[in-house]
Amino acid sequence: MFRLACTTLRPDTNGKFDTEKLKPDLLASLYQAALRGTAPPIMILKPVLDRLQARMAKDGRKALYDESRFALLKLVLNRNRKGNTMEMKSKLAVDTDDPAYNCGRLLSVFNSLQRSAHDGKLEGATIAERYFGSASTNPGAAFSILWRLHQHHLKKVRQKGEKGQRAAYRIKETIAEICARFRSKSPGESPQLPRVFMLAEQARFALGFYQQEAARAEAVRIWKQKQQAAGETPSEDDIPEEDLFTNNQA
Repeated sequence: MFRLACTTLRPDTNGKFDTEKLKPDLLASLYQAALRGTAPPIMILKPVLDRLQARMAKDGRKALYDESRFALLKLVLNRNRKGNTMEMKSKLAVDTDDPAYNCGRLLSVFNSLQRSAHDGKLEGATIAERYFGSASTNPGAAFSILWRLHQHHLKKVRQKGEKGQRAAYRIKETIAEICARFRSKSPGESPQLPRVFMLAEQARFALGFYQQEAARAEAVRIWKQKQQAAGETPSEDDIPEEDLFTNNQA
């Protein structure tokens, strides 16, 4: 409970939390949710998402290590779920048409594509670090920029010879599979996205991004196992980003 509640706070320079800033009603609602199965207030999402956006902009993928934050997002969304709203599962959902969740997935794929285009040696902020906040709140505007950027990155991957062309094809397939779940004016054009995402949609965006990144991490783990089985010593610099785009991720 304490760890879940602390996801709403800003840590100090030592990573510690000022527990006096925890709101008593927050702790009370989490205990009620645990003991009685009630739904925590939807507004709990706001400080959690604010902290996530700040951490993404500052630390990039390190923000994904805050598992308690994503667990709380999932709890609040599912307990407040109504009608046909997407139910959040524990693993990547490849068959949902939820625009917010799929936008999060798409940002993750664009982020991986950027790493591939720069051979994993990108200097400066990544796409996720720069655009996570705007993409999760104003997707229409943010993804119009990201769509142009991803075309540029695909071109760079294609220029890496035959292997790069095969990689670009696989990556493009993954992007096309996600985009097929959005409305578009015509095939090949950027998907038609909502102008803004409300609070619950922002949370589903965050979980879509998180779970797509988790699928990538699992692909990396499997690749390393294969390398070790072949007598190789894999390193982070050797990870073939383009080879991680397989059907089990898309």
